[in-house]
Amino acid sequence: MAATSTLGPDDAPPIRHSPRPYAYVFIMLAVVTVLEVYVAGLPFVKTDQILLLLLMATAKASLVVLYYMHLRYERRALRWVALAPFFLAVAFAGVLIV
Repeated sequence: MAATSTLGPDDAPPIRHSPRPYAYVFIMLAVVTVLEVYVAGLPFVKTDQILLLLLMATAKASLVVLYYMHLRYERRALRWVALAPFFLAVAFAGVLIV
């Protein structure tokens, strides 16, 4: 009987990630946060202001999920499963506001 070896998830070689994208994402999160504070103080119609703030919050959440939770390096199907609820939440909020 021949011995077969199967590799488990703990047997995979570690993936090395450069710290550079994390710094760029951190800067983008800081910039979008400053924009959110700026938009909150503008004299927009409340519904437009809320939609814009929701869009920016969704973009920030997507960046956090993709890079800091490492979904960026997963298969495309897994990324969409994780990110679809964010986009649906923004769409539902837009429908409820209008």
